[in-house]
Amino acid sequence: MAAHDPNTLPPDRRADAVSTPMGGIDVDEYVDVASDPDEIVMGPEDEAGGSWVDLPGERKESTPSDSGFYDNLAAILPSYVKTKIVTDLLRKVEQDKEAREKRDKQYEEGLKRTGMGKDAPGGADFEGASRVVHPMMAEACVDYNARIMKEIFPPSGPVKPKIVGVVTDEKTERAKRKTEHLNYQITTQIVEARSVLETTFTQVPLGGSQFIHLWWDHRLKRPRMEFRAVDKMYIPFAAADFRSASRRTYADTVSAVDFKRRIKQGLYIDTGDAPPSQLEEPSRSQAANDKIQGVEDPGDNQDGDRTVYETMVMLEITDEIEQALDVEKAGDICPYLITIDFNNKAMVAMYRCWEEGDEAFEPIEHDFEFPFLPWRGALSIGFPQLIGGLSATATGALRALLDSALVNTSVSGVFRKGSGVSGKSISPAIGSLVEIDVPLETTDIRQAIMPFPFNQPSPVLFQLLGFVVEAARGVVRTSMDDTPNQGPSPVPVGTQMSRVEEGLVVFSAIHGRAHAAFNHLLMGLHRLNRLYLPETLKVDAGGKEIMVRRSDYEGPCDIQPVSDPTIYSDQQRWAQINYIQSRMMVNPALWKAREVELAGLKLIKWADPESLLVDMPEAMEENQVNECLAMSMGKPVQVFPHQDH
Repeated sequence: MAAHDPNTLPPDRRADAVSTPMGGIDVDEYVDVASDPDEIVMGPEDEAGGSWVDLPGERKESTPSDSGFYDNLAAILPSYVKTKIVTDLLRKVEQDKEAREKRDKQYEEGLKRTGMGKDAPGGADFEGASRVVHPMMAEACVDYNARIMKEIFPPSGPVKPKIVGVVTDEKTERAKRKTEHLNYQITTQIVEARSVLETTFTQVPLGGSQFIHLWWDHRLKRPRMEFRAVDKMYIPFAAADFRSASRRTYADTVSAVDFKRRIKQGLYIDTGDAPPSQLEEPSRSQAANDKIQGVEDPGDNQDGDRTVYETMVMLEITDEIEQALDVEKAGDICPYLITIDFNNKAMVAMYRCWEEGDEAFEPIEHDFEFPFLPWRGALSIGFPQLIGGLSATATGALRALLDSALVNTSVSGVFRKGSGVSGKSISPAIGSLVEIDVPLETTDIRQAIMPFPFNQPSPVLFQLLGFVVEAARGVVRTSMDDTPNQGPSPVPVGTQMSRVEEGLVVFSAIHGRAHAAFNHLLMGLHRLNRLYLPETLKVDAGGKEIMVRRSDYEGPCDIQPVSDPTIYSDQQRWAQINYIQSRMMVNPALWKAREVELAGLKLIKWADPESLLVDMPEAMEENQVNECLAMSMGKPVQVFPHQDH
């Protein structure tokens, strides 16, 4: 059995991993061995257009060498032990699923309230009644995603260095190498990173909490990301929060091709069970999302899909498990990754979910939570809980106004029995006359026909609609609509900064939570690079050479998101630059004018700001008199090697 690190296994277990005696990586596929020891070995070009270079003389394997700790324990556990574990785990997961049913319904309501699925509840039920939905929910989601992505994922890259402890040249250079490499990974190498983040941030306001799954793909030789919806994530009812939950289960759907590939590569064991003819019913929110996307399950399961439960569980070691594994001690409680073929109730994988040598048995994180608004409970809340009622009210008021306008422009009413008027509806075209049958003694046709006296659209209802919309926006405001107009006269910098801060006080807290969640995700990516990068890696990224060592990722995580939770708008950044420039005018001798100008150019996102500024003067070799003169004029001087120091 090939060795594996938990991050390559369920749920970090994509079927692309390659099983080899080197511990899960096909070294010959990963790097070509050069015949000349002094030759630099070029790796294959990745799908993002970059390529890597492994320098000669370095160790090529990039996974732990221990071939037992990370094995699939499902292959050595007795059948009766696996059956006992699966039975107990499925019973508990089913209880976890039932505990979250109402939350799934709330998520469904939020998706329906966006109006994109055309099935939002409420309104009149007569033929032709309006089914329009007020877009406040969809507008708030799009606004949230746009603002968060602007801060979290700028074009230049989402990572910046963070020096831990005393700042030294060695720490600074290492953090710089890692920053450049991680920015290349996230913006270029992990091609799905942006789309996964955007999907997550779009759904976070509706689900309250959403998740990103992170793992290392050995076939592509890079990290991978995928979005995981909250309606498929089950945790115990009594869990205080997601990270501390004793059991975390994700219901994944795996096609027959992927399932067989994982068996062939040793990630799953082959139980011989056939895929089901039909899958279990989708969650309510998944069904609502399918309507939005315009897709429908054909129901015949042509691809042989299976529902797979991937569970991180704190498992108590029994005497039976201790005898089978011959490593763990009875009575210990350790985290394991257990994968169950739900339809056949069979265990296909079980892996240790802590790093070898960790006596605290701290679970390795694979799924990273992105919260919206924390509340009392394990998961955060979103727009359905915050403004669901206001959204329904706004939709009802809007539909009532449109229905009122419709009935006032439609022909409906009653006619006198025996008047001779036919009961057939007549719809004459504008500008034409239509003949109808009436009694000869009728002098006024209005005496035989009476239209219904419908009320005109109510101005009070229209005002109520505006009030409800403003009330909802006040709850979820992520813009500076409250910032007063400056007018023709300039406003002091401090006053304007205070206005900006007040206008975005809600968004600042939301941005801070997204920043912290993304920082946690970067820590997971930092760990993957520590385990799986080559000893030395050189990347040609669009003409720029990036070089990093796997040893750089040892020790503390000295990188962080480039976003700043205390600064969340360009208007706020401009206010800061204006303040700096105003202070520099007061006492220019205390400021570096070139650095201030460079900061302003970077703020407007100029492609190459250095090209617009005069080059920094370089020190020239001079005699003592000229050196003293240069120093008096503020010019740089330098002691050259052959001079008397």
